Amino acid sequence: MRYIGNLSTSEVNGKTISVKSEYAAQDPGVSDVLDVAEEFGGSLGDKRRTRRARELGLALAQKPGDSLPKILDVAGLEGAYRLLSNDDVAWRALHEPHRNRTLERIAEGDDDRVLIVHDTTDLTVKQYWDDACRTNLVPVTNRSQGMLLHTSMAVTASGLPLPLGTLAVQPYVHRIDVDKCDKATEEFWKSEGGLYENEHRRWFDAVERTEAL
Repeated sequence: MRYIGNLSTSEVNGKTISVKSEYAAQDPGVSDVLDVAEEFGGSLGDKRRTRRARELGLALAQKPGDSLPKILDVAGLEGAYRLLSNDDVAWRALHEPHRNRTLERIAEGDDDRVLIVHDTTDLTVKQYWDDACRTNLVPVTNRSQGMLLHTSMAVTASGLPLPLGTLAVQPYVHRIDVDKCDKATEEFWKSEGGLYENEHRRWFDAVERTEAL
């Protein structure tokens, strides 16, 4: 990383990425923010898609609490939406490099064991018009749709618990909610391994998934 004027710059996939130096002043670990870009993208089958994914990861690392319209300019936002709506970009491919780096951090650490913390998050989006349904999401209320996301995060076991990264992620929905949707939605969740008759099964699946890494 090097500084030019009021910008901190880093080479990401052969392209110079700039971060306002205000972040360096606020956070001496700004180099860690720049390193985040290397945990996004993986092999997406196209260098431009990989570069876009890493640029998006860098932007999110700078302001993880903000929405995409707040952290990206018009061109960047359009590119991000194209990336995320591209049928050739699988979310598992986006997660893979971060998972691999997490495994490396576990192996490089001083602890002979780590904790794997499992938790589920509800993801809900508002539905402003009756016909404005988002593909493959299930109804939550009569004015919202969503899904659930089960995450398995590695943290250090000794001293202050520090996050090492996310080892596994599984989006899922309940069978009772899918029954309200069309056949295509049901087939989608079956293919993703995220259709649960009994959601308690997600805990056992997550443990098996992380133990296999």
